[in-house]
Amino acid sequence: MKPKILISKCLGFENCRYNGAIVQFDLLDKMKDQIEFIPLCPEIEIGLGLPRESLRLIKVHDGIELVQPKSKKYLTDDMKKYSEEILKDISDIDGLILKGRSPSCGIKDVKVYSGMEKSPVIGKSMGLFAAEMEKHFLYLPIEEEGRLTNLIIREHFFTKLYAIFNFKKMAQSKSMNKFADCHAK
Repeated sequence: MKPKILISKCLGFENCRYNGAIVQFDLLDKMKDQIEFIPLCPEIEIGLGLPRESLRLIKVHDGIELVQPKSKKYLTDDMKKYSEEILKDISDIDGLILKGRSPSCGIKDVKVYSGMEKSPVIGKSMGLFAAEMEKHFLYLPIEEEGRLTNLIIREHFFTKLYAIFNFKKMAQSKSMNKFADCHAK
């Protein structure tokens, strides 16, 4: 058994960034024998192709919308629907590593614009997919690949990851032992 991490597919798994590129994620090679990865790209999963026009977050009234400025498409509902669907399949994970600054996956410092095109940045937020994952997996370690280059952040991430993983393993083992004890009597 290994900890399971949901990870952005563009982080060394597949050329699926908006420009068709892949992100070199050096830590991936060091982790691949100790971690089970579940790679995904929410932008591809909601039907956006490769290469694709860039996305951005914009402030609309009291909320934030995920949009594709060039096509003028609002993708918030599609991303939220996908997030709900994927949560049914990935309930048993131990952590998440997502692509930083992405309007879908970024967990910090994602630019929020005042409008669709040629508008100023008015704040920072989480990417839409990342925000949905954080709501559901509030207790799990969630980090961006860029922040994991910081040794202190990396240590905190892996300490929390393995604490949760080992606790789940121990709880599962105890429940299996109780089950075995009941049937032995």
